[in-house]
Amino acid sequence: ALHRRGKPLQDPFHADALVPVEKGRPPLPVVEGREEAPAGKAPELKKKETSSASGLPVLKGVMAYGSQRRALLEMDGTSIVVKEGERAGPWDVSDIQDRKVTLVSGGNSLTLTIR
Repeated sequence: ALHRRGKPLQDPFHADALVPVEKGRPPLPVVEGREEAPAGKAPELKKKETSSASGLPVLKGVMAYGSQRRALLEMDGTSIVVKEGERAGPWDVSDIQDRKVTLVSGGNSLTLTIR
């Protein structure tokens, strides 16, 4: 019943598996929910709002394994995984909590939340 591991465990976040989105291909809409439609009409889909038009990052998720936390951010159509102290474009990641991430750039602070 005893098993000894000869090498360290694989990275539980698999951050190297993320790839950037192709620039020429439009992104697929994210479905939040459906509105009730009157009889005879198809229901309309709501698109999730993003801040990509303003150049600000969008928080897509927070991952935690033990005491380590990483945030999945989308910036200009590219997904990146960062941890505290790393840079995401012009932003420094200062704090990662369960549902929010605080970024700092120069004297400005930006708090991103998951809804």
